[in-house]
Amino acid sequence: MKSFALQSLSLSGLVAVAAAAPTTTHTKTVGPCHVISYSGVAAAVASCTKITLDSIAVPGNTTLDLTKLKAGTVVTFAGTTTFAYADANYDMIKVAGTDVTITAQKGAIIDGNGQAWWDGLGSNGGVAKPNHFITISKAIGKSVVKNLVIQNYPVHCFSISGSNGLVVENIFLNNTAGEAPNSRSNGLAAAHNTDGFDISSTDGMILRDSRVLNQDDCVAITSGNNITVSNMYCDGGHGLSIGSVGGKVSGSSLIKGRRLTSRRATTTSPISCSKTVKCSTARTVQESSPIPTPLATLPTSSTATSRSQTSTSTVSTFSKTT
Repeated sequence: MKSFALQSLSLSGLVAVAAAAPTTTHTKTVGPCHVISYSGVAAAVASCTKITLDSIAVPGNTTLDLTKLKAGTVVTFAGTTTFAYADANYDMIKVAGTDVTITAQKGAIIDGNGQAWWDGLGSNGGVAKPNHFITISKAIGKSVVKNLVIQNYPVHCFSISGSNGLVVENIFLNNTAGEAPNSRSNGLAAAHNTDGFDISSTDGMILRDSRVLNQDDCVAITSGNNITVSNMYCDGGHGLSIGSVGGKVSGSSLIKGRRLTSRRATTTSPISCSKTVKCSTARTVQESSPIPTPLATLPTSSTATSRSQTSTSTVSTFSKTT
């Protein structure tokens, strides 16, 4: 009997101790610079120099505003960034700053939800659409935009202006989903006017090692000085347009000292120039490897990989006409 009583007492004591012990809950700590909702973006921009935007869902008719970044800030996209539909024309992402870096973690995707707007007309009419997906203005110093994977943007992707010394590299723009017609496009490709990079009033810029799968200009430059575009893979669109987009070029001194290297998955790489620019092709060489080496780690779609594996590398120089 004594033995039984001792065991009962001992068990009761254990139960009491267990009940009194605090429970431990393991939760992931996210600081103000690791942003997981759109509502936290403004505070992070105002106070942080290393910002992670993790799977942000941007509301419709709202801009992901990165124009007030502190000098030297690094912004890293993580997860999948999404954008809700709105019947409106607005900039979906805006960037500006001095010595800023916009980059992404491996596997991160920025999805523009272009299917919600595509109607085969692009910026030529139809439903109201965000005309520019990413607007970069006044990016100066040693600013860099790199390692981004962007898909399904509504109309034009990058609009770059008023910048100096900007480097844009290792970008993958994939709008192949817009090649198929939809219920609003009257049998035409649903996506239209989907320029990859529109550049104006920018000096000393480098665009390199990037891949563009779209339905319009791969790169379009309307004005600026000392702009270099090299090691590009462009497919599905119109190639390179220099000084002739939208009738924006006037005067004879807008184009100076340009050098471009273009690569396409076809046997030609068209370059369109305005009457103020004289284009002279230095060399054209057929190459068996279509994708620039730095892009080997970027994801590809089934549409992208099924295209022709022949490319042309064209080095062209551009000079002002008299």
